[in-house]
Amino acid sequence: MIRLKVTGVYVAMLTPLDTDGRVNEEELRKLTRFYIENGIDGLFVVSSVGEKIYISDEEVIKGFEIVADENKGKMKLFANITSTNALDAIKLGKIAE
Repeated sequence: MIRLKVTGVYVAMLTPLDTDGRVNEEELRKLTRFYIENGIDGLFVVSSVGEKIYISDEEVIKGFEIVADENKGKMKLFANITSTNALDAIKLGKIAE
C-alpha cells in the first residue's frame, strides 16, 4: 500500500477548452504556470469540476501531458482517471502513472 502525506493547497483545476470542445493547450499552460507562480502545492488535473465527462479520453490524455510538461515536477499532480467503465479508468491510470 502506498501512503501519501498530502499537505498544503491543492486545486481542482478547470480544463480550458476551445470552441470545438478540445483542450486549449495555450490556456492550459498559462493556468498551470499561474498555479506554480502562486505557490499552489498540487493540482487535480482534468479534474472533476464537470468537464471530464464531456471530453474524449484522447483529450484527457492531452491535458495530462500538457500539465505534466509545463509543471516540470514543481507541484504534485493527481490525474482524474474516473470513468463509468473500469477498463477505461485502468487505461487512464496507466497513462497518468
